[in-house]
Amino acid sequence: MPPELLREIFLWTLPSIKDVDKLDMGQTPWLLTQVSSRWREITLSTPSLWSRIIIDYSQNHSPYSLSLIKAQLGYSRQLKIHFYASRGIDPRAIDIFKLLSQHSSRWEELSLGLTSKLVPALGALYDRLPSLRGSWTQWNHSPDQGVVSIYCFQMACSLVDIGIFNEFRFVPTLLPVHQFTLTRYELDCPLDEHMRILKQTPNLVGARISIDFEEHRWPDSLETVDFLCLRRLYISNPVALKYFKAPALEGLALVEGSDSEDLPPPFQSFLNHSLCFLRRICLVSPAAHTTTKLLKRCPSIAELLIVHDDAERRDEIDALILALTGVSIAPHLLLIFFGCGDENHLDYMAYLEMLKSRRTAENCAFKTCYS
Repeated sequence: MPPELLREIFLWTLPSIKDVDKLDMGQTPWLLTQVSSRWREITLSTPSLWSRIIIDYSQNHSPYSLSLIKAQLGYSRQLKIHFYASRGIDPRAIDIFKLLSQHSSRWEELSLGLTSKLVPALGALYDRLPSLRGSWTQWNHSPDQGVVSIYCFQMACSLVDIGIFNEFRFVPTLLPVHQFTLTRYELDCPLDEHMRILKQTPNLVGARISIDFEEHRWPDSLETVDFLCLRRLYISNPVALKYFKAPALEGLALVEGSDSEDLPPPFQSFLNHSLCFLRRICLVSPAAHTTTKLLKRCPSIAELLIVHDDAERRDEIDALILALTGVSIAPHLLLIFFGCGDENHLDYMAYLEMLKSRRTAENCAFKTCYS
């Protein structure tokens, strides 16, 4: 079998990120080196097989082997680093992170579970991440008061995708000096911090805007941030929509949860000002009447996704399923998705009746459903 074909097959044997929890000689690619001398030669000469390194101390794993990590670093070229620290961090974990940091010029992706003890080691990465294109960080516990900011990404000139999850306390993360390189952004922080950052990121294609860590004090000014390239947007509070314009937007996700008799004014204002051609809408715990009015207001919507995780609003979901039965509302829908939380609050008899009515109706575009 030609080496090129074997390499392709070997790449397909790599476990997914969900299945890999530590560096293990019993897993691919290490396992491939033990089959035959030819497989070993091909495996060791295929850098892409060795690019992903996962170190996870949050799961109380046994100590990792420095020799294995050094060997894998030697076999790889570009690197995708997943490093998850724990609060009671083993001192050897810092040594391993410093070892990985010696090769930070080759990092293309970084997924990081942060602790306060790891922050000083991050400072050494400043101006040493020239190839980094994607970064996702989250705090595994509340950071110490002495941690005031994270600045290692400020000179990451190739960074296009960044996600930051603060959860416990907002810690500012300084983004690249030339933020126009960013095309995807995900952050939970106060609204004024979002506004400051977003004004400097005109080329965003996707954004997840979670407004947190403050009582919502909405600015009196009606100054808006214009996203000329934005196609996908999640926003945690619809009120903030009045500060944004996105004429190219195709997909919108938000926590609606409104009990008013009409669309929320900020949402209506956003649609009027943006004049966007929405194709996909995702609503969390929506009211039935506002959802149906939205579908009538935006006939361009072809995909409707409903996430329902509030047992007290089950009547709203039942009412929405009933409203979608037949094709008097939104005959243009191609896809409908209903998702529930830990408990199932879906009336499946009514749901199946709704699906049947849409599939058998004339002039209905409906093709796919999920639940």
